[in-house]
Amino acid sequence: MTLLLDTLQAAVLMGEKGVYRHDHWRGRGLNDPFARLYCVTDGSGFVRHHGREFHLRPGHAYLIPPYANLDLGTPDAVTIWWVHAEVTLAGVAGVFSVLPPEFEIGPPSGLAAARILDRLLVARAQSGVGSELAAKGLFLELLGLFYPPGREAEAPVGRRDEWRRFQAVFELVRRQFSRRLSVAELAAAAGLERSYFSVRFRALCGLSPAQYVTRCRVERARVLLQDTGVKLEAVARETGFHDAFHFSRTFKRLTGRFPSASRGAPPPVLP
Repeated sequence: MTLLLDTLQAAVLMGEKGVYRHDHWRGRGLNDPFARLYCVTDGSGFVRHHGREFHLRPGHAYLIPPYANLDLGTPDAVTIWWVHAEVTLAGVAGVFSVLPPEFEIGPPSGLAAARILDRLLVARAQSGVGSELAAKGLFLELLGLFYPPGREAEAPVGRRDEWRRFQAVFELVRRQFSRRLSVAELAAAAGLERSYFSVRFRALCGLSPAQYVTRCRVERARVLLQDTGVKLEAVARETGFHDAFHFSRTFKRLTGRFPSASRGAPPPVLP
């Protein structure tokens, strides 16, 4: 476990406290690349992901992994203290499939989460290296509450060993996703037979190898699209898509937005 957690990287992207009402706080099929962490202090609502529905209740905290195909809403209003964060193992956004967390924690852990999150938001509002380090440490402490004693038993040693074995695959994809990558080539990087590799990769990451490559391409495209002068054809070519039409369809399917709507500054995000 220690070797695995040595590759853990975490960065808090944004966060605040707010009251969110029915007419604005609602979404369907959200597939953002960041994790959400909520502490509910008042009101009610719901989140749906991974085939489950969670009722938002005061004193409870909720962890929502990235790419969760998330539905959310409130019948009236809900008060949430929240952060969005990137959490990866060796740079790959699959930590919660390798180390499955609790998705909901109640009192007293939920109340402890709110106290930590309050301190985290205060630290983020301050400047300086010390404050940044404090915020990161508080986020890791907060994340730890979603792994109560005994939870690590659900992450088998074999799965962690596979994760280490697949590091060569992840590195290959990150370096060369702009060209055609066959499943056979990815399997060879892991030292496995093609069909067995595909089965084990999906079991580990929750995605087929091809889906993983596509996701990496779309994430790179998100970055490139911040340059409003770059043409879609150029983005498609650099990220390994056949053409701008194929790129646009795939981008819309995974993000819910067409590339043209994602240019420049990122759109406001839901908590």
